[in-house]
Amino acid sequence: MRISQFPILRSAPSLPTLMAAALMPFVLSACSGDKDGSTTPGDYRITVINVSNNQPLSPVAVILHEDDYSAWSIGSPASDGLEMLAESGSPTDFMAEASTAFDTEAGTGVIFAGEREVIEVSTTDISSLKLTIASMPINTNDAFTGVTGWDISALAVGESMMKVLPIYDAGTERNTESDNTIPGPADQGEGYNAARDDIADQVTRHPGVVTQADGYADSILTESHRFDNGVMRITVERVN
Repeated sequence: MRISQFPILRSAPSLPTLMAAALMPFVLSACSGDKDGSTTPGDYRITVINVSNNQPLSPVAVILHEDDYSAWSIGSPASDGLEMLAESGSPTDFMAEASTAFDTEAGTGVIFAGEREVIEVSTTDISSLKLTIASMPINTNDAFTGVTGWDISALAVGESMMKVLPIYDAGTERNTESDNTIPGPADQGEGYNAARDDIADQVTRHPGVVTQADGYADSILTESHRFDNGVMRITVERVN
């Protein structure tokens, strides 16, 4: 298991470092194959595309695991690692919480709107294989997008599956949209804060951002930062 290390997006200086990372374009090609139902080793290629208008995605966390792990649950409090990811964009603590995972990998940097990145993971046993992916839309207070417990065990070599992932609210920080509270380029403000000041303190679907365009004078966000559906499209292909 290898966990890539990334600077925590606590303040403005760490974001430009991530934004400077080069992202290599990749054209995914997949064909159908027979489901072998085997427990042989498997290698998987994860293609992540940012389909938002203006919500850069933090370095993506990818985890291969079995049924004994779930990264979050609607209506339950976020873990400390998920709080860190959803407020600062850092995937390190989040991946470290998956102590029984087959493999964990993180992306190389921020993925801007319209860009993509490819991450490869592998395991020695595909019999009950699940996939968890998470990333922060960094022009938000504590939003994250992803999927946990996605069953990919039936994929045969050459087969692929695609999802557009929902956006969640970690419930750890109020969605003030105000100055110095958002780590993304719209504000370059505070990232992670250990204090939980959201009333709910539970993971929910994100209601979206209000922005200045709807008359919210305290918001540092513009109409370009809005979202009403998924901002990340992923394709997972079994390549071996």
